[in-house]
Amino acid sequence: TLVDGRYEVLAHIGSGGMGEVYKVLDRETQKLFALKMISPELAERKILAKRLEHEAQAARTLVHGNIVSVYDVGTAADCEPYLIMDYVEGDGLDELLRAETCLSQKRALPIFMQIAEALVHAQQKSIVHRDLKPSNILMTKTPEGNDMVKIVDFGIAKVSDQDGADKTKLTQT
Repeated sequence: TLVDGRYEVLAHIGSGGMGEVYKVLDRETQKLFALKMISPELAERKILAKRLEHEAQAARTLVHGNIVSVYDVGTAADCEPYLIMDYVEGDGLDELLRAETCLSQKRALPIFMQIAEALVHAQQKSIVHRDLKPSNILMTKTPEGNDMVKIVDFGIAKVSDQDGADKTKLTQT
């Protein structure tokens, strides 16, 4: 499958409340990315398209080693909105905790510090994640084999200095 004439779908990565995430190859750059697309049955709901656009705007301002970068937002030929972001090889922190139950302090502390540093960076950009949970924290490895955190899914992030725009209406209780 080819999305927007450019992104070749290689594999399904996962599903969430808003849609699906795929591993894709950008045919123009020959780089791997993750493509997040609103589920077809939800694509007509304009509020979800706005949330995806909001996620892209919030994430584009967040350039940090522990936050997944967002590169593009668009609409596929069948009018489904999508988001292009870093592809991260690894599993969620939720899966790591399920597999290992309890992490040693020596392993947990660097993970915690990376999460905290990423959140401080977001806060300095006036962005609050509002959906931070283990499944939104991807775990990968550095070239040296150390744990590396990548925070994803700023879809319901709150931009604090909104210049009067009430983007909080994009979420519900």
